[in-house]
Amino acid sequence: MNMIIDFQHIKLSFGSNEVLTDVSFEIKQGERVGLIGRNGTGKSTILNLIIGSLQPEQGQIAIRKNTRIGFLAQVPEYDAEMSVYDVLEQCFQEVKKWQQQLERLEQKMSDPINAENNNLSQLMLEYGQLQEKFEEAGGYQISSRIDGIANGLGITADYYPRPFSSLSGGEKTKIGLAALLLTQPDVVLLDEPTNHLDMTSIEWNNEFLILRLKYLTL
Repeated sequence: MNMIIDFQHIKLSFGSNEVLTDVSFEIKQGERVGLIGRNGTGKSTILNLIIGSLQPEQGQIAIRKNTRIGFLAQVPEYDAEMSVYDVLEQCFQEVKKWQQQLERLEQKMSDPINAENNNLSQLMLEYGQLQEKFEEAGGYQISSRIDGIANGLGITADYYPRPFSSLSGGEKTKIGLAALLLTQPDVVLLDEPTNHLDMTSIEWNNEFLILRLKYLTL
């Protein structure tokens, strides 16, 4: 199996507290790994080293090129003004921009002035190229993809307009996990993801991960 993540002799301290000492391990494609240990033993620190928010004092970390890593914190946080649907939709920001560009191009193509100035052929070419990219990214299936993941985790449509900041810890975990899965990462890092989930959501989540993804969980 191909190696995805490789830790070699990692050391990291916070002040005088040495959290990790000579830590080495490999995670290969298709493996599912659980880190087990008491609080304060460095489990979350390892995840933060993988995503690059921390850097080791010693040792080397290698991650396979072009690997998309998704990380779910214990308590996901987003902008206070964002609704639940905003959180779920944000991973499609670039695709939504392409949609807006397509709409602007449609307006230009319908303008008789552009036809008179022989700009129509160039606009049609740009539109075709952008539409192809939009379709390949699943632009026409955004709503159905959001609904599919949300429903699997028990997030019903009445959640969508609610402010994310008003949710309970368990609800935030569900929404954060759904938003993460919508990004379709190659590797999913989960920091105690089942703490606030009910059994139905846990079972759906485990089945989804086993079928679709490689993941590292605490």
